[in-house]
Amino acid sequence: MIQIPASVHDDQEQSGSCPSESEVDLKPEPEVLRKLSKLEKWRLDWNSVEFSEGVHELHGGHASVCIAIFRRPGFRSRYDVDASHPTYVAVKRLKTTDDSFWRVLRSLTREIEMLDLISHPHVVKLTGFIENAAECAAWLVFPWEANGNVREFLASGTWEIPERISLIRDTACGLEYLHGHNPPIRHGDLKSLNILVNSEYRAIITDFGSARLVTGGPLPTITDDEEAVSTILNQAADDGSQRATYSEDTSELTISNCEYTIRWAAPEVLMGEESDLSSDVWALGWIIYELLTDDFPFHEVKVEVAIIQRVISGALPSIAKDQRFSPIPALCSLITSCWKSKTTDRPIARRCRIAMDWMPTSIPTPPTPLAEKSLRVRSPALLLQLGWLHRRQDSYKHAMDCYMEVVGICTRSGDESGRAQALWGVSEVYRLQDKYDKALSSYTEALRLFTRIGDEAGRAQAFWGLADVHRLQAQYKQAESSYKKALEICNQNKIESGVADAMWGLAEVHRLQGRYIDAVSDYEQALQICSRLGNESGRAQALWGLADVLRIQGRYEDAASSYRDALRSFTQMGDQSGIAQALWGLGEVLRFQAKYVEASSSYSQALQIFSRIGIEGGRAQALWGLTEVHRSRDQEGSSKSR
Repeated sequence: MIQIPASVHDDQEQSGSCPSESEVDLKPEPEVLRKLSKLEKWRLDWNSVEFSEGVHELHGGHASVCIAIFRRPGFRSRYDVDASHPTYVAVKRLKTTDDSFWRVLRSLTREIEMLDLISHPHVVKLTGFIENAAECAAWLVFPWEANGNVREFLASGTWEIPERISLIRDTACGLEYLHGHNPPIRHGDLKSLNILVNSEYRAIITDFGSARLVTGGPLPTITDDEEAVSTILNQAADDGSQRATYSEDTSELTISNCEYTIRWAAPEVLMGEESDLSSDVWALGWIIYELLTDDFPFHEVKVEVAIIQRVISGALPSIAKDQRFSPIPALCSLITSCWKSKTTDRPIARRCRIAMDWMPTSIPTPPTPLAEKSLRVRSPALLLQLGWLHRRQDSYKHAMDCYMEVVGICTRSGDESGRAQALWGVSEVYRLQDKYDKALSSYTEALRLFTRIGDEAGRAQAFWGLADVHRLQAQYKQAESSYKKALEICNQNKIESGVADAMWGLAEVHRLQGRYIDAVSDYEQALQICSRLGNESGRAQALWGLADVLRIQGRYEDAASSYRDALRSFTQMGDQSGIAQALWGLGEVLRFQAKYVEASSSYSQALQIFSRIGIEGGRAQALWGLTEVHRSRDQEGSSKSR
């Protein structure tokens, strides 16, 4: 069955029936005609689209969308269309009334002008427009996307987290492009219904009817609650059909006939300000939420007044304790950032996209014919990302299962690149499990394959893994040699993330060898690169290492600052082991500073986490720290009593 994408506005004026030609005010508006004349390259012939009888048409507030067959120039009739390979298009037909045709045409012209400015893989492409005053027609034509919007697509199958993140990242890429345009473009109506999934299973942003260029200047701000609420809810209805009343005594809001898209609207928009770039970022937070949970914003709330009150008061979903986000806590942190009430506290679109560069993503795998949802075949690319996800959660058995499945698939198909990546993943699991001999063997085999196929990034990864195994076994000379080989490859091939990893590894070796000046320099270089790339995990590890060196050097204030920065980063990522290590380090610094109450608190928190995740070495460190705190306090008490 053909799906109709729900990508039309539901927040504009009430629609009316199309009047007869005699009723239409055909008096042209010169400015609209002038603008349309500059857009003639997009004009399509009235007969270029053909609608089939009985095709479902989706109606929105000010437009309807339906599928049509597109006849390219040169086709004379419907019988000229190749029935076996027709070109389908989506036709967005703007609704008009007897006195609104030229006003609607202005809106259509503005949207065409916006679409004429932009071109990006994750932004919808305009096929053309049809304008016919005699027929009361103001239409936009787009490529037909049979997968529908992202909500429809997700409902069509069972999708893994990396596949969902792929669609989120595509959306963030499209938004980054719009906001990075000169001048920037704010979409103004970003929501899951306006994100389509194309035939290549990539997300594209559509519906630019509310989009505007952001040219600078202060945004209008309404501070009075009554004026703010009534303005935003009443300004869209020119005919007075929409009404809002606000009671100062009870702080209650009453709305009648409100068509404003409220569920994705940022608080500043609901308070009467003009939508801005940061308002799009707020909506992006909701799209991330939807794509991970399959829930609409405030899905349990049916009354729009209640939604407005929740948004303005900050009563948003509590996602920190939502188990659906536990596999990827970095996304939980990103959503929270997008939902900051203060617009300047929200990340820019580019930072959102960069954050997702470090998350497991895999383009959704199309279902095989006749396959049941539960039996969908997972691609090697998806399995590798699932292995990464399980490995990051310390779920080593599931990670190993994913990697070994890829090894089997790629061995049978002769895919040496996929096999090498899977072997590298196997090596990582062995390394994290302290199975060093097996890790060395797998890294060596992966290195051999990467070398044979000329994958320099893969070679650097394998050398780094070999180096880290040597470091963990206190084989510092071999470790330093392999880290330097990885660094050389990454420098030659401009692989910045690999440079940062290698510098961190060298810093660790130098720290363990007592070469603190070299270690500080290496950590700082790694920290600088990771901060620039948005690699929060690498940044946290570099901060922790730097803090540890500063602690050993007796630079306690600097060490405490770095430990706290590392703690914030680990917390943001949900890295429990990192959180515990940072708390332990902070406890050490506070103990040396004789801040025993604070030190005891840090050690106790570290002990609790180490115990929960089963790291016995860390648990022993925390217990020892607590013992030292009690001993020092007892000694201090004895000295005072003398």
